Amino acid sequence: MCDDGHAYSSHCLVGRNQPSVYGHPSQYTPKLINHVKTLKLAFEDAVHPRTPRVIKVEATSMDKICAQTARVGSWLSNPLKPSPRPPCHRPALDFTQLATFVQNIVRIDDLTVQVAWPAKNSYRKDVGSDPHLYKSIIQPFLSATLHNPGFNLHSLTLSMPMESWAFVFTPLPSINRLEKLGILLDKAKRGTNADSYISEFLLPFIQQHSESLQALNIMSPSIDPAAFFEGVGHLPSLRIIEAGETLHHSSRDTPSPRASLHHFLLQHRKTITRMIWRYDGFGDSYGRARYFWFRHEIIHFPNLKALELRDLGKVGPSLHEELTPMRNILPNYKPTLTKLCLESYSLSLDPLYNFLTTIASPILEHLEIGSLDLPREVFARMAGRFPRLRILHLLYHQVGRQALVREGSFRSYHKLDLWLSPEDQMILGVTEFRPLYALRHWQFVHDMKTLRLPGWTLENLYLKTTNREQRSWEQDALEVGKAILQSMPRIILINGLHRDSYLGCNSVKDLKRIR
Repeated sequence: MCDDGHAYSSHCLVGRNQPSVYGHPSQYTPKLINHVKTLKLAFEDAVHPRTPRVIKVEATSMDKICAQTARVGSWLSNPLKPSPRPPCHRPALDFTQLATFVQNIVRIDDLTVQVAWPAKNSYRKDVGSDPHLYKSIIQPFLSATLHNPGFNLHSLTLSMPMESWAFVFTPLPSINRLEKLGILLDKAKRGTNADSYISEFLLPFIQQHSESLQALNIMSPSIDPAAFFEGVGHLPSLRIIEAGETLHHSSRDTPSPRASLHHFLLQHRKTITRMIWRYDGFGDSYGRARYFWFRHEIIHFPNLKALELRDLGKVGPSLHEELTPMRNILPNYKPTLTKLCLESYSLSLDPLYNFLTTIASPILEHLEIGSLDLPREVFARMAGRFPRLRILHLLYHQVGRQALVREGSFRSYHKLDLWLSPEDQMILGVTEFRPLYALRHWQFVHDMKTLRLPGWTLENLYLKTTNREQRSWEQDALEVGKAILQSMPRIILINGLHRDSYLGCNSVKDLKRIR
């Protein structure tokens, strides 16, 4: 999770502590509707023709609206009749009301439209081409939105089967200043010619807005994107690129997806300031994908400020050792890089310490990485190598002084119980979880209380464990949070909670109430 998020991401952003409002458009006054800037609509291309697709609206702080699908009683027989209450007991919104509601939104800046459709193995001939859904609902709505010169739309995300593009991009929309575009490359029918749809509908739309586009997100989990990257051409204002790669196999007559993306990145290397790359394939238990992953290190991006490599855990059974390409990529960007995200990239301690030395930077402000072990020394090393770090997302497997005690040292854990008094067992939490984990937990908290990093600039710390056998963060949050604040007094947020939440609570129950 990144602090600034993806401006064109397909997920809905909802504040944790902000009140949410559900209901019909009549509940929103024109004054409030005028402040709506972000709208997300999620439809359902149902498996059964009579399954209704009803929208419900969720508003948070009146500047972010989510509309999500809910299966309720059929409204197809009488679309003007108010929709019955869905199972979640929140008021539903039919499409007539939706149209009225959307017509009053005049300041929309960010629009996301999603269509969920059945899996390809459902063998329905009309999957992804429901005429009522696309002709009567989606096309009129998008036409009113994308062709309205009064709309100030800057960001558009379309997550729907490419068979629907004929309704979306006909006639060709012309948006005043489209800056961010997210597109899902996927098809609902097995016989669909993806390259034909890309060249006929998608590429003309992008070329229509090539001068203004600054951010591009291409999602292609099952479609070879070579035709897209080959035909999209030059985008002179492009600053942000998000793309995924998989082990697609191209024919002899078509370029490989990696070569096409490589050419696209090379063409835009001088303008790109943020790059998000992800491995879209399935997890590889044999480790073959590790030889496939991000292989564009020979391209130098002179103005790159943010590099985010996602889903690295899928490229092999384990990433406990440093991947060699990392050493080829990261040192080149020390003068410019302020954000580095290595999602699911967890190293054992010695490789981690060597890696931190390799990427040490006086200007890095945001880091996401993983460590199998989490002793206090990890924080001390990071403070020395990243003196201006403000945001740290740290994935770990276990805490404590790992070099001093190992699970293999004990043949039977119950013996440790016999060596402890009831008072010691209570302190270490032995009655709640395995004794050795209790010892490591106690070591970590004790060591953090004695660690002092008063000058480190870290403000936002996010910790997440991958060890299901250990107690969760929720159970340890209060004690660990107070120990961390004692070590690093400049921290403002720990796992999304303000520092005052920890300092003002006396029990885990109090902390959970705040959450």
